Amino acid sequence: MNVGLVLTGLVLIGIGAAMAAFPHGVRNFVGSREWQEHPERAGRKQERRARAVGGLIGFGLGCPTLLAGLTL
Repeated sequence: MNVGLVLTGLVLIGIGAAMAAFPHGVRNFVGSREWQEHPERAGRKQERRARAVGGLIGFGLGCPTLLAGLTL
């Protein structure tokens, strides 16, 4: 068991979960012009993109890192 990889995996999973839970509290994935012209559509797009990136970080990076840390 590699403790460093386990902790890194847990941190990545936490970051991904936080992005999915609070999509408007993370980096803005929608341009400012779209926020001004179509705020409702921009809000939905921000939520989809933030959750997608959060899932990628949590499941795509965090879980394999955690698994590697547990098996190595």
